Amino acid sequence: MLHPRRLVAVAVLAGALAGSDARAEVQPLRITYEAHEGCPSPGVFLRELTARTSRARAAAPDEAALEVRVRITRSAGATRGRITLGAGEGARVREVGGATCAEVVAALALITALRVDPTASLDPQPPAAEPRSTEDPAPGGAATAGGAATSGTTRLGRSRATRRLGRWPTSARPGARSCAPP
Repeated sequence: MLHPRRLVAVAVLAGALAGSDARAEVQPLRITYEAHEGCPSPGVFLRELTARTSRARAAAPDEAALEVRVRITRSAGATRGRITLGAGEGARVREVGGATCAEVVAALALITALRVDPTASLDPQPPAAEPRSTEDPAPGGAATAGGAATSGTTRLGRSRATRRLGRWPTSARPGARSCAPP
C-alpha cells in the first residue's frame, strides 16, 4: 500500500499530466473549396466548422497544416459533397448528399470538426459576443463594422445529416444484447 504522502504526490503528478493533455492545440487547416454556383462560400464552411469546435482555424500560408479538400457538385436535383482530410496514403475521404448545398456544407463542416476534435458539438454554437466598446459608440444604436450585424453572414440550421447522428438505433435500449447499427 502506498504511503499517504506518496499517494498525494502521485495524484498531483497525474493531475498535472492530465491537465497538459486537456489543453489540446488548435489545428491549422489548409482548406481547398470547390462548389457550384449558389453554394455557400468557403467562409461559411469555415464558420460552420469553427462554430462546432474551437480547435480549428485557417492556416497561415507557410504553416504546416491538415489538408482539407472540399468539392460540392449538383446532379439531377441532388447535391453531393466530397471531403478529403489529409494528404497521401493517410488521407480520409467522406461523401455526403443532401437536398441543398447548405445541408451538404454543414455536414462536411461537422465531419471536419469531428476529425479535428472528437468532442466537437453536433450543433453549431453561436459565436461569442463581441465586447462592446465604450469609446465612440455608433449613433442610434447602429452596428459598426466590428459589431454583431454583419451583412452576408448566414447561420445554417441543423441539417438532416446532423439530426440523424443524434438518434440511437432501435437496438440501443436497456437490456439490448447488441448495438449494431440499423
